Amino acid sequence: MATAAKACRKALADATERWPNRNRASDGIMGDAAHQARKSDHNDGNAFDVTHDPKNGPDGNVLTRDLVDANDPRVTYIIWNKKIWKPGKGWARYTGANPHTKHFHVSIKASSRDDLRSWPWTPGAVSILSVAGTLAAAPKEVETPPTVQEEAKGVTTSDKPASEAEGTLPPTPAVEIKASETSWQARLGSISIPTGVTAAIAAVAGFVGNIPPYAWFALAGVVVVAMVIGFLVWREKSREAHERTKIVLNAGADQDKNNLRLI
Repeated sequence: MATAAKACRKALADATERWPNRNRASDGIMGDAAHQARKSDHNDGNAFDVTHDPKNGPDGNVLTRDLVDANDPRVTYIIWNKKIWKPGKGWARYTGANPHTKHFHVSIKASSRDDLRSWPWTPGAVSILSVAGTLAAAPKEVETPPTVQEEAKGVTTSDKPASEAEGTLPPTPAVEIKASETSWQARLGSISIPTGVTAAIAAVAGFVGNIPPYAWFALAGVVVVAMVIGFLVWREKSREAHERTKIVLNAGADQDKNNLRLI
């Protein structure tokens, strides 16, 4: 019987550790009845879904972007907001029945099931975009604790409310993380950054992240035009200086000739 991959369990456990108050209604690893009826990495426990909940932390736009930028060798594809990403191919339109707007989906290689390296949202991992998103969305207290069905929902893949879940599944077992893990993210996470510096980085990252692509092209065009104009002005000034130098030299030569005649 298939079991949830340790790497997938760690992904969800790390998200909950970083954002304890996050919504987990659409979290999942193992496939439900709907997934079992078709080919899906969830059926083998080699995929996980993280609920999109920007108000309490996990923002699908930010986390999928971080995951793509990390170029994680474990990942085979990502689905989010009607688009699918594959290594070497980038983002493309996704036309599946589930548009994946309530959660983002990540599939991993079967050979990476036990790979417990950090995910971009792992506590201690450094990501400017994630820091900016975390500062922009202050966590709020949960009014009611999760029900048994909601806890069971954490190991299934369905966007139905927890009250509609069929049956009760055992909670996802905890994942033991080796204390010897010394990834660069973990080491950097121990560095204490002043609050003012963090806020400044978050503000800059948020501003840069909101600039549309066409604005960058326009800015690049302005820079190129300015460089061309600067070069033309410099060349004209150089030509004028060269002409003035020739005039002075010629005048000096004529004066020398006159002095020779006088002698």
